[in-house]
Amino acid sequence: MRINLINVGLRNKGISMTKIRESRYTAIENKIVTLDDIHHLSKILSDENIACKKNEQRSSVSFTARCVDNSSFESEDSSIFDDKSFLSSKRVVSASMTFHRYDDNSYINIDLHHGDYGDNSITVRGDDSTWVNGMTSKLSEVAGSFKPQNAFVRMHPVLINTILALGYGTVFVWIVILIPSSPPKEIPEWARLLRELFDQIPSLRTLFRYAIGIPVGIFPASLTRSKFLELWPKIEIQVGPEHLLIEKKRRKWLSVAIVSGILPLVLSLIYDIIKGNLF
Repeated sequence: MRINLINVGLRNKGISMTKIRESRYTAIENKIVTLDDIHHLSKILSDENIACKKNEQRSSVSFTARCVDNSSFESEDSSIFDDKSFLSSKRVVSASMTFHRYDDNSYINIDLHHGDYGDNSITVRGDDSTWVNGMTSKLSEVAGSFKPQNAFVRMHPVLINTILALGYGTVFVWIVILIPSSPPKEIPEWARLLRELFDQIPSLRTLFRYAIGIPVGIFPASLTRSKFLELWPKIEIQVGPEHLLIEKKRRKWLSVAIVSGILPLVLSLIYDIIKGNLF
């Protein structure tokens, strides 16, 4: 989770009556968010609103959820996000919460959006620096406790693409070798020299075969990696019946991608090592 601090206003020590408004922005990414996680955040805003009412301060709070069927629900009660809420039977794709204290124009805004897009963040703004920092710390601690999302595929694109390209390229080379063909009547000079070099250095032949596999397999590898990214979005809201949690369901096909894209490469490497063509 990345935290950016933004201080709004200019501190002028010569003007004691000037109010300095401070804002703190906390970006949330690479997290899996459950209904219980959302409820923890909403409870903090609800408790703050109750405290304001007790102190006879004007304030309001609002909680909104949007579902995959384009329906949306809004409430001033944080129970909308508790474990007995009707939302547990729906596929929630976004949740937002706002708190506003009118006396000093302080507010809290929290946005969570399923996927790789949208401003997933916590923003706290107010004139009281102690309150702003205290609320930011409290909310950020809750957000930091969310289950981390697997970000390996997102953080290592070159490695993933190279491995998958080699795997798919290896499959292609195997297929080409198995297709019967007549040898050419005349071998070009460059091909003859290359064959002689390969005969002298067998390991070079093997490395050349793998090198060819990368450009051959790069296109299917890129498609596979894009599917991987869809399976592990930056923010994954896991709210709703199990059968509606698409990402969790689709991860099962990951084993197919591994078998088709990586296993052939591993088997080929093992075969070449046993033959002594690689090392």
